[in-house]
Amino acid sequence: MKFDLNLFMKEFKNPSAIMRTAPLWVWNDRMTDSQIDKSLHELKNHGFGGAVIHPRPGMCVSHIFQKNGSHSGVMPWKVQKNWI
Repeated sequence: MKFDLNLFMKEFKNPSAIMRTAPLWVWNDRMTDSQIDKSLHELKNHGFGGAVIHPRPGMCVSHIFQKNGSHSGVMPWKVQKNWI
């Protein structure tokens, strides 16, 4: 595959969600769908590509990863283990 400088510059000026930063988002309490959607929308408005979601042990969060894979053009990522 040949390097395309024009494509690189286009992506550099306006990176896709997967290439943008994603802060660690620790959930200590139950989150409603509307809270999640509002927060992800705010992250997008501030230039983030998503969030790395770290729910506390015992919290059920699998439902948010079943909604088309992304919310409002940002990507939710889930920490798989409790490493903190």
